[in-house]
Amino acid sequence: MYFANLIEQFIGLLNSLDYEGDVKVIAAFPFAYKPTLLDKIIVTVAPYGIDVENIELGEAKVYGDVSIQISVFVPQDMGSPCMVNTLDTILGCLTGLKPSRITINSIQQWDNLSCFCANCIFTYKSEI
Repeated sequence: MYFANLIEQFIGLLNSLDYEGDVKVIAAFPFAYKPTLLDKIIVTVAPYGIDVENIELGEAKVYGDVSIQISVFVPQDMGSPCMVNTLDTILGCLTGLKPSRITINSIQQWDNLSCFCANCIFTYKSEI
């Protein structure tokens, strides 16, 4: 339930933002490729990984890194500047949660879906 609650928290935060275009934020589930042309910006939120350890002897207290992947898909006809603006809006929100690390890959062009795509990994220190 930890990841499910965290995903819902992120979706709530990202849905509350004021984007430039029509944006839909969803959980990336099921994790399957669905080829379809986009008519709006889609932001997906998914668990990416967890790396924790027990920090107290004799206790069940685990602490470490929890990573969430945010994927942004922007229709090509909206242009790559729209992708940059959407990423900027998301970064402005999620950096307020004080991540320990942020990784964003280069913006890719997916011709089969006629969209631009970028994946962002936000890693936070957390007690589980």
